[in-house]
Amino acid sequence: MSPSMSDDRTARERLLVAAVELFTVRGYAATSVREIVEAAEVTKPVLYYHFGSKEGIYLEILAELRRRLGSLLADLAAGEGGARARIERLFLGIYDEFEQQAPLVRFLNGILWGPTQGAPPFDVESLHRPLHDHVQAIVVEGIARGELRPADPEEITIALVALLAFSMDLQLCHPDWGLGRTGLARLLDLAFTGVAVATPAVQETSR
Repeated sequence: MSPSMSDDRTARERLLVAAVELFTVRGYAATSVREIVEAAEVTKPVLYYHFGSKEGIYLEILAELRRRLGSLLADLAAGEGGARARIERLFLGIYDEFEQQAPLVRFLNGILWGPTQGAPPFDVESLHRPLHDHVQAIVVEGIARGELRPADPEEITIALVALLAFSMDLQLCHPDWGLGRTGLARLLDLAFTGVAVATPAVQETSR
């Protein structure tokens, strides 16, 4: 790779990192192109060359998130093993990626739970639905094979995905309370083994 191509890619990556940070902290409307390029240490024409506009870089961040998730699902959701092993492998792999890309997750949370602030529309559901559908497919298969209890697959899926989402949110909001990757593994173990103690059926006594 020539120095110019390397510098060009670095400039693009710096712009994305700077935009994620500023959009997360200040919001879309309050962030200017000038602030993004100054934080990335490039000029406005460089941003316009790579992304066309502030809207363009915002949408590219979300598109990159969607590509990353799609790649993770393709790599982790398939493979051998039972339903439990596959779901644990998938969730722990996603958590590993989360630890490497926490600013992107924080940025996404700001979009999900914060005001829109004039941000361009994006199908956020396209970031959540693929994971939900992958997990539910594994759950349905696990029920059919007798590996999971015959409960509503949708409810099982929601309960499991909630453990992953909460583990990541807790780590972001309260890192001193966060359980980390090993804690997520323990929560999944609790979910799959159950927390209630089995009790013998009460036998009716004859009078």
